[in-house]
Amino acid sequence: RPAGAPVRRPTDAADAAALARAAMAAGHRVDLGLMQVNSANLEALGTTVERLFEPCANLAAGAAILVGAYGRAVRVHGPGQPALHAALSADNTGDLARGLRNGYVARVTGRPAPAAAPDPFSATTVYMRRSP
Repeated sequence: RPAGAPVRRPTDAADAAALARAAMAAGHRVDLGLMQVNSANLEALGTTVERLFEPCANLAAGAAILVGAYGRAVRVHGPGQPALHAALSADNTGDLARGLRNGYVARVTGRPAPAAAPDPFSATTVYMRRSP
């Protein structure tokens, strides 16, 4: 909706889909359903506006987006929390780092993003292993 325009709450899923389609026809990208799946993802997900107002389909779409973002983040950060935080950033902004800087990741996780993984061969790292 344009800034200052009144908010009209949809009455049901069909009404929500109609509102979303009208906004998209006006050139806007919209977030749809429980996982707030952005309409820019419809084609890549092979789904429709109407389908994203079905809770299970919406959760599956959101999960697919997060899994894809996590895969991209793992290639940069390796597996673990830094990659998860980068994936959440990408879900919010489309970028692996911008959602960290804008505070989104801290808000959804309740804590700041962890620092990048330490260099495994730094002088402050101690490795221990049992003797055979």
